[in-house]
Amino acid sequence: MAPVQPRYSKWRIAFTLLLAFKVLCFTSPAVRVLADHAEVTVTGSAGTVDDQDLAEYEVRNQFATIKSSVASGTVVYRYQLPATNNFEDGCGCTYNTRIRYRDTGPNQTIIVRLRAALLTGDGVETIYTFNSNTGDGTDPAPPNMNANQTFDGGFTAPGDHIVHGRYGYFLEVEVTKNSNDGTQDPGFIGFALSDAGISS
Repeated sequence: MAPVQPRYSKWRIAFTLLLAFKVLCFTSPAVRVLADHAEVTVTGSAGTVDDQDLAEYEVRNQFATIKSSVASGTVVYRYQLPATNNFEDGCGCTYNTRIRYRDTGPNQTIIVRLRAALLTGDGVETIYTFNSNTGDGTDPAPPNMNANQTFDGGFTAPGDHIVHGRYGYFLEVEVTKNSNDGTQDPGFIGFALSDAGISS
């Protein structure tokens, strides 16, 4: 099965609602979702999947994974990220990331993309990418193994992402399996983002 191509048309409604939420809630610093230097985290079990992936996805032991009965395929999970001060009106800082996942061999891949949706239009861009086979462009990924893995990386926010309320952020996670080779199924466990180091 060919990798699933992401579709964004149904996300426009979600980001329109997010824009309205920002207008209502983020005009005053006192009511922002997270304070400066707060850590943003998501867990694998909290994602949503595209309609065409509903027959193949499975959340098992906190892993966003793909069903064991599926011999070959890709499931795309998405996670909305709460706002952080520094993404919205901060310094364009370097951010630390931590990705927890399972990739047990050459027949599996986990790709994590931090994406930004322009709230005043249809633009969607990728500002950070991790691939369990290659790393994040700065550091290589650790070897495949039959265990949970952790990857620590980071990136510098683009200059236009320090403008208050301009973007909404979400993770897009692709879990791919190319064959049933007897190893544990691939999976995404969680993601953390901070401009002050990851706590755990």
